[in-house]
Amino acid sequence: MKYVLPYDRLILCRDIEEGELFYISTKTLDETTRLLFVRTCAWTGHVIAIIEPKLICKIDTIPVVQTDHPIVPLEGHGLGIRNKPYMEHWIQSMLLQPLFQKECDLVVQRANLITACGAAACDGQHAANEECCSVVGGNPPIRLLRCTVTSNIAGIKGVDFQSTKFTKLFLTEEAMKLDARITLTYTVLRQKVNDVLREYRDANISWTIVGWFDPGFDHGGDPGFDPGFAPGSETAKDPTFHIVSILPSRQLENTEKFSTIQQPPIPHENLVFAQLPTRHGVGAIVHRPLPQAEERPAAHEENAE
Repeated sequence: MKYVLPYDRLILCRDIEEGELFYISTKTLDETTRLLFVRTCAWTGHVIAIIEPKLICKIDTIPVVQTDHPIVPLEGHGLGIRNKPYMEHWIQSMLLQPLFQKECDLVVQRANLITACGAAACDGQHAANEECCSVVGGNPPIRLLRCTVTSNIAGIKGVDFQSTKFTKLFLTEEAMKLDARITLTYTVLRQKVNDVLREYRDANISWTIVGWFDPGFDHGGDPGFDPGFAPGSETAKDPTFHIVSILPSRQLENTEKFSTIQQPPIPHENLVFAQLPTRHGVGAIVHRPLPQAEERPAAHEENAE
């Protein structure tokens, strides 16, 4: 796709009252820094206010606006939000479509821990070694939950998703640090995720799922023609979903999250020196419980030679 204007950032947004997509464009890094003035805000998936937007052009019928003012994050705004669930007939439009669905069910599968970007603006939705949309550098990477999500009401199935805000529902702040000492057992992690989801389900708490999707058309592999239908096909391909936010309608405060597991220190009486079968006779410390009934010399005596 060829864009009709140069830009530093092109931010895809959705009108919460009308439900339609639009872009915010900045030309330079200075404009981006001014736009994202509140540097600690997790902009991805957040509700914002745009002051005095100006229509610049359209990209595939999607309006592009610019503003000379910082965008403002909104909390508890009370504005009416229009649902935009996935609709089968939308794929015929061959354009990007928004997804905003409240009161969703949620199934989380294939949960793993990964290393992701620690910047606030991107909500950790990319790898630590990839370029970040944030204008703030030097953010240490963090440990996040990556999984696939399914929701019958939202019309999504097995979509990859990772998010700092979403991870905080299942992991403690300490467990999200890369230098945290944890014994990583995926069975335990996934059980913990299922336990937390069950607590939300038992409390009758639903989920709000936000994102967008590409109709996923194909036109015989021709990169110069997109979108379109595959030759001889009467139906379009399955759409590609991009989920940017999954949050509960209200957050439970006392859920038991996945946390760090501190390894207890090894008792001194259980430390012995073992002679390894190497040419230089290098010793190594091993952890081995000793028989209680048998008296053994102290470790330093055993290795005195």
